[in-house]
This record gives sequence, structure tokens and C-alpha cells, in this order.
Amino acid sequence: MAEQISINKPDYFLTKEEIANELWKGLDDNTNRISQIIKRLRSALASIPEIEIKNIPRVGFRLILH
Repeated sequence: MAEQISINKPDYFLTKEEIANELWKGLDDNTNRISQIIKRLRSALASIPEIEIKNIPRVGFRLILH
């Protein structure tokens, strides 16, 4: 699964297309949905300072473990 790859390879990131394909099997126009989910994930993980979700502008997201 892509999340496991991103944790094991610090230079790896998930594109918005990869996230959309994994969650919605390629349905169109999921950019807003992805942003909402990332926002919720960040809120849920806010109490865990060792975990950060970083934006890569116009590309996707990277999960960072400190």
C-alpha cells in the first residue's frame, strides 16, 4: 500500500492522482475531497508531533515522521 511506501522511503510522496485512484478508483474531480481528507487527518494527528503531513505544491503530499 502507498502509505507504507511513504513511511519507509522519506523522499517518497503521494500525488493527488495516486490518492484519488486508491480511494475512489479513478473517479474525476476529487481534488477538493482529497484536501478535505488531508485537513481532517492533520486535525486528528495534531496531538502527535512526530507525525506531519506536508504539502508538495501542485503535486501531492508527503508523510513525515520526526
